[in-house]
Amino acid sequence: MKKPQIRRIIPHFVQDEQRLSLSDRIADLHIQVIERSLNQSELSTAQKLTVIDQIIENLRTGEVQYISQ
Repeated sequence: MKKPQIRRIIPHFVQDEQRLSLSDRIADLHIQVIERSLNQSELSTAQKLTVIDQIIENLRTGEVQYISQ
């Protein structure tokens, strides 16, 4: 079996202003996903606040917990 070969690589270097803009857009997307998920869930307000608090705590500590549904 023949191994696939890379034909051409085109590097793209992002300027600092663009990188900040891109990271802001990604952060906004994550916020929208979390917000939509919480709104569609059947959790109580207190439970939703607990989820948000845990997300913030994980960001502070750098700890990542993967959640599967």
